[in-house]
Amino acid sequence: MTKVITVIQARYGSTRLPGKIFLPLAGKPLLVRMVERVRAAQLVGDVVVATTTEMVDDQTEALCVEQGLQCFRGSTSDLLDRHYQCGRNWKADVVLKIPSDCPLIDPRVIDRVIEAFFSQDVDY
Repeated sequence: MTKVITVIQARYGSTRLPGKIFLPLAGKPLLVRMVERVRAAQLVGDVVVATTTEMVDDQTEALCVEQGLQCFRGSTSDLLDRHYQCGRNWKADVVLKIPSDCPLIDPRVIDRVIEAFFSQDVDY
């Protein structure tokens, strides 16, 4: 069985709108609403929030713990490595990357993308 994880990249230090993942959206932080939407997809496997090792993201990790969300902390400057290390940590065969600022993401579209990936029978 192929192990899929979906990594939601999230950090406090957004340059355009710092702290946006904590902004309220229908009574909960945007990041929590984002995870809810992603988890509504059927094929996402484990959903993991990947944040940085910067001290400012201690609050991101704290939010994840408080909300029962899986969290991984990795490189601040190398986003690809953060995803790669997260995938290794979860022993994933497939890593799906989703940004944290798409709270209206459609779970059906996520499933369609994953289905298209698996239907190609390729190794990349």
